[in-house]
Amino acid sequence: MWRILLTAGLFLMLLGQMQQPVQAQAERVQVSIPEFTVTLDGVRIDQSHSAYPLVTYKDITYFPLTWNAARALGLSYTWDESSGLSIVPGYSQGLPGKEKWSQVESVANRAGAYYNASIAPFAVTIYGQRIANETEPFPLLQFRDITYFPMTWSFAHDLFHMNLQWEDTAGLTITTEQSRQFDRIEYDDENYLYIRNQMFKNNEYGYLKIAKSLQEPPQWVNGKTAGKLFENASQWMWKYEGDTVLERKQDALYFQNVQLTSLTKYLLENQTLFASYPGETNNGVTYSALTHRLSEKLTLLSLQINVDIPVKGRFSTSREYHFSYLIREGTATELPFSLIRGSWSNADGTHWVVGGDWKLLLINAGGEISIVNDLFQGAEVEVPHFGYPRTAEGTLIIKVHSPLSSTYSLDTKLAVKKLYSDYGGDLPYQAYVEGYRYDLFKVDGNTVMNVTRNQSRTYWDYELYGASDSIDSGTGE
Repeated sequence: MWRILLTAGLFLMLLGQMQQPVQAQAERVQVSIPEFTVTLDGVRIDQSHSAYPLVTYKDITYFPLTWNAARALGLSYTWDESSGLSIVPGYSQGLPGKEKWSQVESVANRAGAYYNASIAPFAVTIYGQRIANETEPFPLLQFRDITYFPMTWSFAHDLFHMNLQWEDTAGLTITTEQSRQFDRIEYDDENYLYIRNQMFKNNEYGYLKIAKSLQEPPQWVNGKTAGKLFENASQWMWKYEGDTVLERKQDALYFQNVQLTSLTKYLLENQTLFASYPGETNNGVTYSALTHRLSEKLTLLSLQINVDIPVKGRFSTSREYHFSYLIREGTATELPFSLIRGSWSNADGTHWVVGGDWKLLLINAGGEISIVNDLFQGAEVEVPHFGYPRTAEGTLIIKVHSPLSSTYSLDTKLAVKKLYSDYGGDLPYQAYVEGYRYDLFKVDGNTVMNVTRNQSRTYWDYELYGASDSIDSGTGE
């Protein structure tokens, strides 16, 4: 029986239901229908009612080369009278992926019973390798007018990269090589994860929508719709309200009569630079600003000052200086970073402001500023791609780096909860903390793991390629 297992690794060399002419002189042999269970990519094959059941010959399992079988294995084939049967990888013929195993169930087979078959009398080429069927110890066979292929270890494991596993109770389990599709989790809502992947469907890229319960079939969301879904995640990216007018009074810059900074040192720097180059064109000191309104009383302002420097041959260049301000009640407060990366506004009137230099601020409705880094001994604070607020309450997920290192949740009351300190501040690229229960998910190959709850599910190629369009994807309109 062990030979049946090891060699029984004979896998269903799926090939179109090819009705090849059986010559009268073809050698007759006897085959039997296996009495053990065979499971292919998670699907148990029904031997009792299949019109083209698996068979064994010389203790080797044979698979029918029907069209359905070929698509399930990701294979393709060609046939003509002169060159015979040629088996090739499905992708070389443009097949998009594997399909779920299916079969015609129209007969009643007797497990263990013997049936007549014959040795296939035509030439066979597999992945460019010519098979001498007449001298092959395990030749291709003809049974019920269908070509059957022997799944020996050299073919099933070495050539087709199938994994064969035998257990006395479960029988023979065959897993075909799966195409790696998952890249990383990009977004989540209350019940679903959205995974960036390698697939191309409906002539566009998109996302695979996976239930956090891991109990539902995967769904497909096109890229355009995904962009709309992700608006909440990307709200923090810097947005500004058109061009901002700055006013210069003597050597100081003003915004709406609010003084920002003095230009004296920049003017002096410019004059000093050009003192040795009196003949060069000097554009002096220029400036520009962008603003973003947080509320009726609070505005963020990003200021850039350019100091022209002398260059022979004269192409435009300058030294840049950047400043960030919070404007409120006729005053400007300089923020502790030069660049504003973005912000979120929360239901309680507070605002998260993400700045350069790994700094994060919480600004309340009255404009009071709290520096989140101070909660962690001045450590660097990162809001990762999964850290955005999932709900109106505004709770973030943050990574803290050096001198402390961990992953935390942070609410608008500055209450901190440590989530995943085992990883420090560096969760793996494939890791993602969902924002409703703070479960840690990871992807590996086509497997999604809920690390927190010790749950996982591997999705077969045929499930991913056959994923239906999500109801909210807009594709059905």
